[in-house]
Amino acid sequence: MIMNIYQLYPLQPLFNVTNLISMFYMTFDKHHKVKGEVHNFWELVYVEEGTIGVTAHDQIFELHKGQMIFHKPGEFHNLWSANGSNPTVFILTFTLDEDVKALENILCTLTESEMNMTKTLITECRFFETLVDDETTLMSLRCTQPLSYGLNHTVKNYLEVLLLSIIKNHQSESYPKILNASQANYHKITSYIQGNLFNKLSINMICENCNISPTALKNLFRKYAGISVMEYVAQLKIQASIPLLEAGMSHQEIADQLAFSSPYYFSTVFKRVIGTSPKYFKDISQ
Repeated sequence: MIMNIYQLYPLQPLFNVTNLISMFYMTFDKHHKVKGEVHNFWELVYVEEGTIGVTAHDQIFELHKGQMIFHKPGEFHNLWSANGSNPTVFILTFTLDEDVKALENILCTLTESEMNMTKTLITECRFFETLVDDETTLMSLRCTQPLSYGLNHTVKNYLEVLLLSIIKNHQSESYPKILNASQANYHKITSYIQGNLFNKLSINMICENCNISPTALKNLFRKYAGISVMEYVAQLKIQASIPLLEAGMSHQEIADQLAFSSPYYFSTVFKRVIGTSPKYFKDISQ
């Protein structure tokens, strides 16, 4: 008897979802506002009902029922209830093992199939809850059904299939253009801050270079960022310090490069923004 010879066909994934960080599925009241943030992992935001306002990097726009947006690692973002609605929103943060640029800047309206995928993902995620330590602000995800067979695998697979569908069907649906003068002002100011992140920045300097009064600047950031302009600067500087920290630079070198007045002040701001000291953050990230 002649035995067949089989050639194996390797299945090489484009990427893998490696971690979940947090999951929220909730209905906001019509006055809901939060503080904007920046972190080094992906965030998916899906509007199941209603309307939300969204800040992503230096742009502002609205998301309506059935729409989804992705915030890439290192992108400042914020959201709030809009148009007097009580929006129901699903927010999932995660890490990937590859730099998936095809997901960047996508704001899309899901197909019926993708809405069903998202609904299934939400259902599977019901066994996870996000815990936040009030003292350290450390956020962790806990599975309430650890013995549920294959739960982690199922969530990973559903999320990966959804991401692949989004990339395949919606790569051309990027962030919309700036809509009004207020948003254009925000774009101009945040672009200036980004371009001068490694320099010393102050409110007077920003106002002078962007031709805006301190009061108008304060109101603009309260509306779109949910935090003060200097807190926004601090968040971006600390986010920029993380790769420097991971590369082995000293606190003095990082303080010098990012224009902090001293390594002690850098450590103080880092702990305020991240919730831990730079040393502890580096240790747990390794």
